[in-house]
Amino acid sequence: MGANISVKKILAVISACILASFAFPGRQTYATETDKNDRLNDTQHEPVAGDVNADGEFSILDVVLMQKWLLTVPDTELADWKAGDLCEDDRLDVFDLCLMKRALIQTMTHNPLHSLIGMEYEDAVQNAYISKSEYNYQIAGNLKSTIEDKMGRPLDYSIDRFYLVNNENLGLNSDTKYLYNAGTMDVYLINEETKMNCATWYWKGTKATLYGLDDDMEKQSEFLDAMEFYGITEIYYSIGANKLVNNKDMVEVFVKNAYARNMKVYLLTGEKTWLYEDSYQTAIYNMFDKVEEYNSLVDYDARLAGVSYEVSPTLSKLFLISSRVGG
Repeated sequence: MGANISVKKILAVISACILASFAFPGRQTYATETDKNDRLNDTQHEPVAGDVNADGEFSILDVVLMQKWLLTVPDTELADWKAGDLCEDDRLDVFDLCLMKRALIQTMTHNPLHSLIGMEYEDAVQNAYISKSEYNYQIAGNLKSTIEDKMGRPLDYSIDRFYLVNNENLGLNSDTKYLYNAGTMDVYLINEETKMNCATWYWKGTKATLYGLDDDMEKQSEFLDAMEFYGITEIYYSIGANKLVNNKDMVEVFVKNAYARNMKVYLLTGEKTWLYEDSYQTAIYNMFDKVEEYNSLVDYDARLAGVSYEVSPTLSKLFLISSRVGG
């Protein structure tokens, strides 16, 4: 419903656009006047018509930016002015804005991605619009900043889960890749290559205590810097369910320091009670409840991304007995 209203508004603006252009108080800019706005040499995607903010796609954000620029709103700059020259006359004026709005309506009408935007994760999987497994590449750099700008908030790894869009099932060109966020039910353009995720365990045993990784911030920073150097993007952090909440401040500091290095932190647990049919549900629900409680007490950049379960079967007498019986 909201999309239909937006389209009607844009249509109304286009209808009056040509007439308004004769009295438009804003600026007209020629190519010779905008040397400082030359196309960005380090842009990693192909130029897109209308993409004046140079984020790799043409959207309503570009139309709003162009309109503000023509109205000489203070501190408004175009990252790629040439992308807005739809009249191809080496200048920007209200006629280019009219063409941008017309192109936006066509994009909104024909873009297959709009059938995915706002769709629940379960429905997106059922329709085979997204892959079932999470995106196995790091969300960092220009990709991260672009997604956060569109969301209007930083990433929250406890709810933001990304999945690769199946272009073929949506009738999209396979040359461009998109990510679906189950947390926002929105779609984001992959505008740069990032490295694959790489995980490591962090067992909090005697060595962690000996080296002071939890208490000595200098040692902790050295440790996390080393993890970053070796390409680690996910850390499985071992701590008991009750200790997680009782030691909230200690965990919060560690997760924030890891988050600052583009690392997700998962709770690593290995309680042997999970092996027993009569107690595993109680143990699992207790763990999840504690993670939810912890995440509710801390900022987005200190929240755990999830839970990783790892238990050694040799800790269980039941396993040892069955092993002996089985030879």
